[in-house]
Amino acid sequence: MQHTFSVLFWLQTQKINKKNGEAPIWARVTVDGKRAEISTGKKTSPDKWNVNSGRIRGEYRGG
Repeated sequence: MQHTFSVLFWLQTQKINKKNGEAPIWARVTVDGKRAEISTGKKTSPDKWNVNSGRIRGEYRGG
């Protein structure tokens, strides 16, 4: 039996913090077509987020 698995990261831009301009990072885990979305508990500025790769540009120092 063959299984499928994927992980996708994205910024929740609807919830940008007005004080520091950061948005929460979310993850979607898909196993055999069933999805679950969770918050990673991390935040970053949208200008540091690479949409194509789903990663932070440069060096991440927590947040």
